Amino acid sequence: MTIVYLILSFLLLLTSNLSAKDNQGKIIEEVDSLLELSKDSKYNVNIESAIEYAYHALSMSEEVNYSRGKAKSYLNLGQTLFYLGSYEKSLEYLSLAEKEPYVSGDPVMLFEVSRVRGQIYTYLNLYKQSIREFQKCLAFAEDITPKQNSDYCFSLTYENLSVVYEYLDSADSVLYFMNKNRQVLESMDESFAYRNMVNLYTSFGNIYSIEGEFGLAKEFFDNALNLTEKYQYPYQSRTYIFLGDMEVRKENPDSAMFYYNKALSNLE
Repeated sequence: MTIVYLILSFLLLLTSNLSAKDNQGKIIEEVDSLLELSKDSKYNVNIESAIEYAYHALSMSEEVNYSRGKAKSYLNLGQTLFYLGSYEKSLEYLSLAEKEPYVSGDPVMLFEVSRVRGQIYTYLNLYKQSIREFQKCLAFAEDITPKQNSDYCFSLTYENLSVVYEYLDSADSVLYFMNKNRQVLESMDESFAYRNMVNLYTSFGNIYSIEGEFGLAKEFFDNALNLTEKYQYPYQSRTYIFLGDMEVRKENPDSAMFYYNKALSNLE
């Protein structure tokens, strides 16, 4: 009788453990699905849904102590709240993400935490702190694979650094990091990097327009627009606005109005 009881107890315990593991696995799958929905909502500028999915994912992750789920939920919340201008709360969630055990072994997560924190510091005019965070990003990017993803992270960081130095009125540093960014982007698969290339070429065009080098500026603007047409990329308004600004500098009001109208049409 005792042996039978022990065997039955063991089988019940085993069944219970297997059921718990199966339930935990289902929760983790649901968390990962919610995190994807949060990310998609964020990219589609559906901020309310992005926050709701992230909070739900966080709650479920805490239920089973799923470190990856908690870290990514914190990061999604930090990113989304940054877009809303809730900088203090965003920094709080970024710190929570950084403390999760999962993050220490994931250079992409470390990169994103520092990148968003650096952007927040830039908006808060804390330029030394923002530069420090972006320098961390460069170190993390070294460890990211595959190379295309690593290069993309370098590109984002160079762009962020050029913005910081623009706020600091350091024209030489702005051009230095823009050229570093160009070098990286033009070495990448164009079909992967064209969005960043459009943005960068437009920025180059604006700089040369301000300096009165209109021929060179037009080349960069044309390069940007050619890429938008090649890849059917709809976001052309920024390029058209800067083209309009250039025509104002050239004292061509009709041409300026033409480009400003194209910018407005593109925004509709």
